[in-house]
Amino acid sequence: MVFYLEHVPTGDRVFLEEGENTIGRDPDCSINMHYHYMSRKHVHILVENGKVFIKDLESRNGTFINYLGFRINEEYREIFVDDVLIFGIMVAYHSVHKYPKFGIFTLMEEEHDSEDSVGSSPNRADGSPSSEGTNPESRE
Repeated sequence: MVFYLEHVPTGDRVFLEEGENTIGRDPDCSINMHYHYMSRKHVHILVENGKVFIKDLESRNGTFINYLGFRINEEYREIFVDDVLIFGIMVAYHSVHKYPKFGIFTLMEEEHDSEDSVGSSPNRADGSPSSEGTNPESRE
C-alpha cells in the first residue's frame, strides 16, 4: 500500500514513506512544506503495517483533523483514508478552496503501482515544479 497526502486546493500529491515522515518548513524534514502557519517541524506521520498515525510536534498553530474544532496532541493517533489534515490553522469546510496557500490535505491510498499513474500532479506539496513525478521511491 502506498499512502499519500493530496493537497485539497490544488490536487498536488505528497507520497508518504513507510516509517516516520516529518513534515514542516525545516529543510531537514523528510517532507518540506512552506504553507502559511506551518512550524519548522510541524507533524510526524507514521506509516506502519498498512496503517497511518499522526502526532503534532508541539507546533505553534496546531494540527486539525476533519474540520473538527480541536487540535490533536503530541501522541500518535490513527488516521484513515479520506481524513482531512489541516496544518497550522482551522479552516471551515466551505472555504477550503479559497486558501491554496494553506496546508490542507486529504489522506489517500494509491491502489496500483505509482509508476503506472498518468496525469498525476507533481510530488511537491508547495506546488513548485518537480522532475520526480509520482514515484514515491524517487523522493529524497
